[in-house]
Amino acid sequence: MQIPLVPPGASDCVGDQVLLQVDSEESGGIDISARAGEVRRLKLPKAQVTVFTAFYDGGVPPAGAVLPWDGEGENRVKLSFAQGFCSSVFTRLAEKGVPLSVINYRRLSSECRLRSGGNPFLLDNERIFRALLAGSFSVRDIVMRREYRLSPEALPPGEWIPANPLAEKLTNLGEARVYEGRWTFYSNGKAAVLWCDSMGWHFYARDGSFSRGGVW
Repeated sequence: MQIPLVPPGASDCVGDQVLLQVDSEESGGIDISARAGEVRRLKLPKAQVTVFTAFYDGGVPPAGAVLPWDGEGENRVKLSFAQGFCSSVFTRLAEKGVPLSVINYRRLSSECRLRSGGNPFLLDNERIFRALLAGSFSVRDIVMRREYRLSPEALPPGEWIPANPLAEKLTNLGEARVYEGRWTFYSNGKAAVLWCDSMGWHFYARDGSFSRGGVW
């Protein structure tokens, strides 16, 4: 099993420690301390479905994989950020005792990638989780977070690299698409957080060096 490296934009500010959570229907879950980029050999009980989710620090989204569908052969798996969205939802379902084998993971994963333009972390994960938990899930529950437009004047000079490697960079060179929620960005070793909701936006440096906000 291989865990992805910390995304390049975040690597100057985020350590390589990760918490790897492994869940299965038959044997429950275990937590393992690991490092980004590490290749680990694990001896696990045989299970119909095994979920691997690696949780990072610093706003980096989880990476993950779900066996048997994301496996490279029978005994190998490479975690990815693209699959981390669905694996984190499956991790939560496993904690609630939901039988994972009854969920069409391949269809769920494919639809999440398709309907998010390749960045599933822009989806409303709570709606998907609640629908799967209730047993009422349909593809209509795969919806994007609310989108907003941020003017160039809102951002400090420079290029802001997202902690999420699937997301777009932010610059003050043009209007930017942003989404509801809390997102972390990095620029020249400085970390900043963008918070967006229906009331407005707030973009601030974690070290307190700047703070900007406004309404839509």
